[in-house]
Amino acid sequence: MNVDFRPCTARDVDFVLELKRAGLREYLEKLYGWDEDEQRRRTARELEAHPDGAHIIRVDGADAGASLCYEEAGDYVVALLLVSPGYRNRGVATQVLSGYIDRARAERRRIRIATCKDNPALRLYERLGFRFAGTSEAFVFLERDFRARDAAFAAFDFDEIVDMQRRLQQRYMNKWEPVCPETGKNKLLWMIGEAGEVGDVLKKRGHEAVMADPGVRAHFVEEMTDVLMYYGDVMLCFGSAPEELKRAYVEKFEKNMKRW
Repeated sequence: MNVDFRPCTARDVDFVLELKRAGLREYLEKLYGWDEDEQRRRTARELEAHPDGAHIIRVDGADAGASLCYEEAGDYVVALLLVSPGYRNRGVATQVLSGYIDRARAERRRIRIATCKDNPALRLYERLGFRFAGTSEAFVFLERDFRARDAAFAAFDFDEIVDMQRRLQQRYMNKWEPVCPETGKNKLLWMIGEAGEVGDVLKKRGHEAVMADPGVRAHFVEEMTDVLMYYGDVMLCFGSAPEELKRAYVEKFEKNMKRW
């Protein structure tokens, strides 16, 4: 099976709309209803806005789907990936999306995708390594982030966080209060205070600025780092090992996965 692309043009709007009707209508109808004329106008606008990223997917020379992947704020955004019913379950979407992932990896970018919460395609995205990045009332946002320049940072884990806090406590043991259960509540209160600083950034600047303004984002990440550092201190105070945390986290995760 040979999968390739051709440019998507204004003449393809009806074909893309047909793909949406077959693949997305049942989900979109629950959210907004389905107005055929409005969907045609919206589809035309999407394709016109990003002509270089809009493609018709071909399988062995025949039109079999459509995709829309474009750049936004340095990221790749997969805004559309639809395969005709007759070509589903043949690995077409996997091959196309894997190509986009490979491009993001090679260029050290983040790649983002969104889908309706009840869309079965969510399983495909998770299988290809996309991770949960947030939700709205109707959508799930996922991403794969290849922006880390250093493998040490890409693999940054909780063991390192606790170890760094331990080293800090040892360095300043004569200046800082001791690390023990009795002082754990103080570290926790400091952590809560730093969480309040994070809230202040969001309250004063808004989530849009955190996502779009590098200076605001740096401030947000700095405050979140303070929260994490005090969290590491709390773990040290109560002698909690990362393995203990992971075990409890996995148990909670598995319980919540079966909650609804």
